[in-house]
Amino acid sequence: MILKRYLAVFLISMVPVLELRGALIMAATDRFFIPFELALPIAVLGNLVPVPFILFLFEKILRFCSRRRWIGPLLQRFWARAEAKAEKVGKAEFWSVFLFVAIPLPGTGAWTGSLVASVLKMKRGKALLAITLGVVCAGLIVGALAYLLPDVFHALFY
Repeated sequence: MILKRYLAVFLISMVPVLELRGALIMAATDRFFIPFELALPIAVLGNLVPVPFILFLFEKILRFCSRRRWIGPLLQRFWARAEAKAEKVGKAEFWSVFLFVAIPLPGTGAWTGSLVASVLKMKRGKALLAITLGVVCAGLIVGALAYLLPDVFHALFY
């Protein structure tokens, strides 16, 4: 039964919208409880599984689709705008991607961070490091909130 919980945390952390944040919140619930020191590494690993695939394949898929008549012009405009904005980031690309992934807001995370790194044309190793550090940082922030906040409310109001 406990192995199913670990697997659920791992799989949920791979889902694009939920990612590590959703997995850690689920792991912190009374019904599903997994200790933070176990939940964090499981969620981080699960969240990082799709990253190399996105880093290696995103640009290729985008280029392939941009040659299609029905979506090509839209994707070409998107890519041109993204490349123009990427030039502004310049040397700060590592810290930009790290902070983008590390700050646990909706729409930020490993999936989007991987897409941003692809658009910035970061070296894959550098991008993977920035995303990994960002995911760990986001996990610590979300974990602190998910695991400690209920205890604080309980102590204050009960």
